[in-house]
Amino acid sequence: MNRKSLFYIFLISCNILISCQKEGCTEIHADNYNEKAEVDDGTCSYADGKYSYVEHETVKITIGVADSWGPISESDVQIYHENVFITGFLEGMSTNTYYIDAELFLNADVKINDIVYATASAFGMSGSGWVNMNAAGELDFGYVMIN
Repeated sequence: MNRKSLFYIFLISCNILISCQKEGCTEIHADNYNEKAEVDDGTCSYADGKYSYVEHETVKITIGVADSWGPISESDVQIYHENVFITGFLEGMSTNTYYIDAELFLNADVKINDIVYATASAFGMSGSGWVNMNAAGELDFGYVMIN
């Protein structure tokens, strides 16, 4: 056999191996988790609503600060659930609205209505607050900073 034939056999073998991978839900928290699935096919469901926020991909966090302080950065805010630190700000959309990857909340096992705690500090000031995770994937802490 020449090299060209061997290359084609290799390509065909790779395609067969890839096409044989079992698809299904690979998210362990999902109601229809399939432990035999090797490739996630996007069918994961959360019928009982415990983790329905993950269907939004991000969790929206609103944390207000005093106007005179200006915007706070992600390093100024810490989010906790049952003493587990949740990090990973994706972007700040305004002075006080941020988005965090919902997967981080899922890994911390944050269920709908669980209490999520936030601390914020900037310019020598600090504050904290807690809210319940809602199904839409939003946490509105209001103003947690103090003067």
